[in-house]
Amino acid sequence: MTEPPKIASPTKLKSGEGAVRLSVRTQKQFTETFFLYFVRLDDSGNDSDAYVRIERGAGVPFAGSNMIDVKPVIFRMPAGRYRLLGYTMRCEGVPFEGALCTGSISGPFPTGYYNNPAPTFEVKDGGFTDVGDFILEYTGPRPIGEINGIAEVDEHRSDIRWKPIAAPRPAAFADLGDAGAPVIPAKFQSRITCEARPQGVMLYIPFNC
Repeated sequence: MTEPPKIASPTKLKSGEGAVRLSVRTQKQFTETFFLYFVRLDDSGNDSDAYVRIERGAGVPFAGSNMIDVKPVIFRMPAGRYRLLGYTMRCEGVPFEGALCTGSISGPFPTGYYNNPAPTFEVKDGGFTDVGDFILEYTGPRPIGEINGIAEVDEHRSDIRWKPIAAPRPAAFADLGDAGAPVIPAKFQSRITCEARPQGVMLYIPFNC
């Protein structure tokens, strides 16, 4: 399974496809690739066997690239309705309920699976869907003893959270029809309030802002 094709212009859309903008990232820097999965829904609203995988590599932090800053990307995807299915770190298989991804000396890598209700979005033929920013975010209690908004926390107390993308729609896609906003259940709303990682915050420690 591979990512849907990335596009820089609506001229790359094929019949029956729409443009989808989303960002995938983590609140803490990891050394493995992060995978986020969506499933296409059938006409009855049930999961089909058509999956979409979006990935975010670790980058090279010392060279200025990482996996924790917002990175909107536009993909072309078949028209239809999709929902968030789950996520994995390092392991590339479609996640299922109770799945574990092992291989870390500190325990399993973060892995999750969602039943409904989960975030959903619509892709329309020739349309533009602004899906948003999906973050593997620390969801435990605010840590005691943090310094300047940073503290080491248990990375396994993390889950997917969502924010809208602040950057405007790229001008190249301005003429595409709006396919509608995603539907995001309240429990998936992010606690992160800043649009960028605070300057000076270490990459490997989750930040609060």
